[in-house]
Amino acid sequence: MIQDRGRAFSPKEAIAEGAAPGIAVLPFSVQSAELEEWREGMVDLVSTNLDGVAGLRTIDSRTVLARWREAVPGNEVADLETALDVGRRAGARYVLLGSAVAIGGGVRLSADVYDTGDGSKLGQGTVDGAPDSVFALVDRLSIEVLRAVLRGQERDLPTVNLARVTTTSLPALKAYLQGEVLFREGDFEAAIPAYERAVEADSTFALAHYRLAHAHGWSAIQGDLTQEAIERAARFADRLPERERVVVLAERALLQGSLDGIEPLEELVRRYPDDVEAWYTLGDTYFHLGEQTLIDPLEEGTKAFARATELDPTFAPAYIHQIDTAIYESDSARAAGLIATYDRLASGSEMATALRFAFALALGDSATRAKTWAALDTTSVSLEQGIYYYLMSTAHLKLHAEIHEKQIQAAGPGRAGGATFSYSWIITLLGRPAEALRTADSPEFPAESAPDFLYYLHARGLPIPLERLQRTLALDAIDSENPVHLLYAGAYAAERGEWQDHAAAIRQLRESAGISLAAGDSVEARFGEGAAGALEGYAAWRRGQREEALRLLRSSERVVTGHVFRHRVNQTIRWWIGDLLEEMGRPSEAARYFYSVTFNDP
Repeated sequence: MIQDRGRAFSPKEAIAEGAAPGIAVLPFSVQSAELEEWREGMVDLVSTNLDGVAGLRTIDSRTVLARWREAVPGNEVADLETALDVGRRAGARYVLLGSAVAIGGGVRLSADVYDTGDGSKLGQGTVDGAPDSVFALVDRLSIEVLRAVLRGQERDLPTVNLARVTTTSLPALKAYLQGEVLFREGDFEAAIPAYERAVEADSTFALAHYRLAHAHGWSAIQGDLTQEAIERAARFADRLPERERVVVLAERALLQGSLDGIEPLEELVRRYPDDVEAWYTLGDTYFHLGEQTLIDPLEEGTKAFARATELDPTFAPAYIHQIDTAIYESDSARAAGLIATYDRLASGSEMATALRFAFALALGDSATRAKTWAALDTTSVSLEQGIYYYLMSTAHLKLHAEIHEKQIQAAGPGRAGGATFSYSWIITLLGRPAEALRTADSPEFPAESAPDFLYYLHARGLPIPLERLQRTLALDAIDSENPVHLLYAGAYAAERGEWQDHAAAIRQLRESAGISLAAGDSVEARFGEGAAGALEGYAAWRRGQREEALRLLRSSERVVTGHVFRHRVNQTIRWWIGDLLEEMGRPSEAARYFYSVTFNDP
């Protein structure tokens, strides 16, 4: 769990750390159209084999390719000095220059290894074989490269097995590499079928499942497909090298709303300060969960994303949340520049269109906004795909409300539950709680969301009719299988001195946590147990046991985390802690908690 609450990890700290000697595997030269896909593909394959062996670390493939494209146009072959310079700028001590040549019915892979310091050649390796034996060929070539780097210490060489850490299927690997090109360009919708072909060819291909989850997460089709794919990736993560395994498990933690991935990612970028994927995943985790660690998620997320795009300016996904942040902060110049970059990388993608629309609605002049509203009626990019997501700041709340009104009208009767719920939140933040309560009485408002919505208003001191609270938050009125509802019902019972109902809520939470743990769902079990602890802390506070209350609430705050409704539970606990610290005469500590809660509210 996080040691320094409210303190993020910066790129400078990672770069300052001493890292192991790096080797940059450069794109291979190829002399046959049939081998073209291995030009950049070999960068990933050979890097995977060499990473972590005998104290070496491979420079992240995205960083290598970014430096390469800056120096070598198109598919040209670099001379030695250019190759060495690419390696130096990527932070490598060694570079590997390779080639793939078709010979008769076979293929020959060759590699030369150089020291970037003095340009000396350390050695070379050459292997021949059948084109459909690429894994075995790369394994053998890796051994030859290691001999060159380790200068003949063959007895120390490990057994390398690329097929184990990637896939044993050549069709799966080809489909995965096709998906990677599309993903890096930000064309998530087009990448999905490629990754699906990869996992269809090899159902144990962990990296393909991971990327499929990521692509679904950025597409219009999310939810269950994203979660199913990341769970499959995690199931086979033991087949991966450590660094890929850390990223996959951290991504699963992020999707689960858990903070467990943060420390491993921070340690990973210390050891591999050139790893684009690690920086990107750390930034994504800060952006979505950082508030729950008492850091500024936009500032710290942007730092990590900026490091990723500094390392690889062509990695389109790492620009998206930087654009979000610029729009959020009404920084029109920065947002326009970032969107222009994203357009160059992902021209024609639905994400690029959504970002342009969000920018125009939030920061454009009146004529631009009117034109954009009209265009929304004809574009394939729907409001539901998240244009409004980029507008969630105090400066854009009125626009956000207008978007939700259009969503409600477009959905029609009986189909606008989600938009009605969101609209109620927005107009509450706009200072219209009475109207929000009337909207919550609408038949369109989802009944299962009422406890969350009403307790949020109540906890912040907004006037809610007593009968309405009782009808919604009484223990016998809520869904007893929903831990979020149980926490709110238990807290409301404590406020009213109904200690039997409070104790019953705690008991039900712990019983449910036990059932989840027995079923192997440790995340759900931890949330339930943490919610029970939060209720105990809240009761201690109500009874005047402030130190004990603070201990229990802080302990619960670190495990009762998540997205959407669970995020608001964590907000509620942080609000309690802020109030409690203020009562205890510790205003500076309280301020950090209040800021973390109100940073998204007016």
